[in-house]
Amino acid sequence: MSSSSPAAASTTIQCSACSLPFPSKNQLFKHLRSSACGLASELTPDESTFIKVAIIYGYYNDAFPPISSIGDLAASLILRTIPKINQQPPSTPTPTSSRSFGISSRTSPLLNQDTIIAGALSEVLSVKLSPFVVASIDSSSISQQQLVSKLNILLQTELAATKPKAALTIQIFGVQTVDKTFNAEAHCTSRSAEVLVPYDFFADSTSPLGPLDRADFATGVSTGEYGERRTMVYRENPTPDGVGEEEPTAKLLDFCVALKKVAQQVARPNLEKAIELERGGANVEPKKKKAKNETAGGSGNEPKTGEPKTGKVKRTRLHNFSDVALQNDVVANRMIYRFFQKGNFLLQAEHADQQADPHPFLSLCVNSDMFMKGQVTRMVGLLVTFLRSNSTLDPEKLMEALLDEEFPSLLLLPQIPSSHLSVFFSSPNYAAAEGKMGKILRPRSSKNSNSSWTSDSMISTMRDFKVKCYTKSAKRWLNNDITKINENWTSQVVSPFIPKATKFLDTYDKYILHGRKMNFNECALQATLNSSAVSKLVPPPYEKVLAILREIEVSGRWPKTSEGRAEVIYDCENDSSAAIKSGSFSIGKMPTGVSQPKANALFPDLLVAVNDLEMQLFPRRAQSSTIAVNRNANFLPHTDSGAGLGQSLSAIVALGEFSGGNLVVEGESFDIRYTGKEFNGWTERHWTEPFVGERFSLVWFTPKGIEQN
Repeated sequence: MSSSSPAAASTTIQCSACSLPFPSKNQLFKHLRSSACGLASELTPDESTFIKVAIIYGYYNDAFPPISSIGDLAASLILRTIPKINQQPPSTPTPTSSRSFGISSRTSPLLNQDTIIAGALSEVLSVKLSPFVVASIDSSSISQQQLVSKLNILLQTELAATKPKAALTIQIFGVQTVDKTFNAEAHCTSRSAEVLVPYDFFADSTSPLGPLDRADFATGVSTGEYGERRTMVYRENPTPDGVGEEEPTAKLLDFCVALKKVAQQVARPNLEKAIELERGGANVEPKKKKAKNETAGGSGNEPKTGEPKTGKVKRTRLHNFSDVALQNDVVANRMIYRFFQKGNFLLQAEHADQQADPHPFLSLCVNSDMFMKGQVTRMVGLLVTFLRSNSTLDPEKLMEALLDEEFPSLLLLPQIPSSHLSVFFSSPNYAAAEGKMGKILRPRSSKNSNSSWTSDSMISTMRDFKVKCYTKSAKRWLNNDITKINENWTSQVVSPFIPKATKFLDTYDKYILHGRKMNFNECALQATLNSSAVSKLVPPPYEKVLAILREIEVSGRWPKTSEGRAEVIYDCENDSSAAIKSGSFSIGKMPTGVSQPKANALFPDLLVAVNDLEMQLFPRRAQSSTIAVNRNANFLPHTDSGAGLGQSLSAIVALGEFSGGNLVVEGESFDIRYTGKEFNGWTERHWTEPFVGERFSLVWFTPKGIEQN
């Protein structure tokens, strides 16, 4: 044994930085990759030893024009800052991370939640860090408050060093270690968006007691979920939870109750009925007890009359609340938990010589599983529109039509203006992850937890940050002339919307009345077609193309419609006793090396004629490579497939003897019978209004990549 000791000692390897001995090079390299000793080396860190941490922070968009995707910028600055707690350089490449309002694991652009917002009052970022960094973060030698203070100093230095300097306010609230599997985006069960709206937008609202004025809103009272009265304004004598109480005026209380009911209709229609059933309302029979002699078996077909239906949240198809969503988009199925008035915010005058009365703002909150692009601002815009005294819209009926995914029409909803001034993300919820890990991830007061994320100091800091953000946003609202913004929004958005919504609802009522069919106005359209209102004369430029199209139809040579295009054509055969034969195919002139459409060989004369027609109708337009030829095709709301970067616009025209059949682009109706129209078919949702008669249409476009050849 003694003779072998010298040999064993001679093979021992020491770390040159800390002098620790290691039995092998593998053990030494493992040590270097997971400790501060390897900082000076070029060794790749051993990520298997990394520890995941969660960082909660807030940020505000100080820039104007506003920074797009501000959340990604804030997260990247924090990721560059964290390693510097131990004088380490930022990790290269940037470590993989996830955040509450990010979309890194999503593939649909519909879920781009924070394109242009005012900021986030709270967001959680998760990232794996080296044990050396985590040792300083999760150390008993430094308090959470001291750690956060140090990180924020480093963060401000990092922010000041950006070129050009980012107009962004960021503040870290807390850091803690979490399980390696935790993902701040995927494990977030619900998210909130708070929207700060000046009272001026609601000044047109009235109550049975009379119109509201500035003094009514200045009391700052809202009705909570259980009818409690509260305000989020921080007054001189607040309650222990930081909230000051003030008795509301009767008019304001009446308004708040109305707002609550309308917001509930927008977020969760028929909720009251569901709650009544869930709680065992008058229409629910008491659950029957199983008889003692009843067997456990059964036919399985016994009625469940004694079981009340649940009022639990169900997914809702919110395609009308997005910029680009369609009825068949799965991601448009969202879960809205609550939509309510969180409180009122009063912007106090900074100096004695300024106005004495504070300017009131309403804080509205939407709580959902995730937000689509444009969803929050459209929900708030629709709520404000419903509450306007001149609005004749029925919230319950309109919401039924808007959420019906089978109704083949869309309504462009009003968006509350200036999202960069008003929309704040907040309160990501991790209920399931908290239970699994035994950690607090949503800061709140708790007597049963010793987590630093439940401390009074942290909650107070987050509250102060919220007030600062609201104050900045309110001042920017005032500086941008609230009165003018409201007047422009009312005249340019709300006023035109109400008649469109009325027409949309009238169409929906007739659609339902006629067994969910769109041919309800067939008789009127036929009468128009038979009258002199529809000219039988064909303008000379269209004569040749129309003659060829009619010959192809009569000869029975019309090609079969592709499966992809057939999916966006309304099945008119179910709407009429005389089946309308619809169809669509493509022709075009492709560059060398690109396969030509099969229909070119079948209809060479048509290809020449439609190319000549495009040049006559759109003389300044570069000639298109592809033409879609449609016959009696009633298209559903859709956007064209592919990336239309060859040409920014498509061109369309309709031919034949028909009545109706207008092209609708994002809610705007256009008569295209013998009248050419250009529009962006790749980004703008478009569809066909019902028609009767013979209707052909031609669509010219150039797909991405073709123009380069």
